[in-house]
Amino acid sequence: MASTLSFDRENDPDVLCMIGSSAALHVSPIPFLKVTGSVRVGRNGNEFIVMPTYAQMEHSDLDLVVSGTRDAITMIEGFAREMSEEHMTSAIMVAHREVVRIIDFIEDFRIKAGLGAKDLPRRLPTTRSRASSSKSFTTSPHPQANQRQGRPRRSHPRPARAHLHRIHPRGRQRQT
Repeated sequence: MASTLSFDRENDPDVLCMIGSSAALHVSPIPFLKVTGSVRVGRNGNEFIVMPTYAQMEHSDLDLVVSGTRDAITMIEGFAREMSEEHMTSAIMVAHREVVRIIDFIEDFRIKAGLGAKDLPRRLPTTRSRASSSKSFTTSPHPQANQRQGRPRRSHPRPARAHLHRIHPRGRQRQT
């Protein structure tokens, strides 16, 4: 989760937080392989504006946030005032071009940090659950954990709830 501590009151920090989160994940050892980028696109007249300021957004008939990877768009959010499909498609394509530029920047950031290529961690061996006839797999080394369709059994029976009483913090007894 990203928190904005301060900003210049001209640029919306939400997309910048999304870019920063992706960059932080990419330079960390967390197994997160696909770098993502995000961008906001506005439109004044027939001109698309990438990462518009608040002042530019006041006159914009488009407020579009697009996130994605190098290969695909993963999220589109926003609104437009009576815009043709061709203009919306153009806006999305402009946004994806900028997303790819941001991803290039994040990958350069990892290289400049002296980190090599990011690899998947070693996979743990999987075993097939004997209790389930479905194709679910578990990595538990304890065979008893695979009982009752993947849920461990209780070592003792559950007591009847009608006989359980607990003292309330204010001194009253209440039934749970």
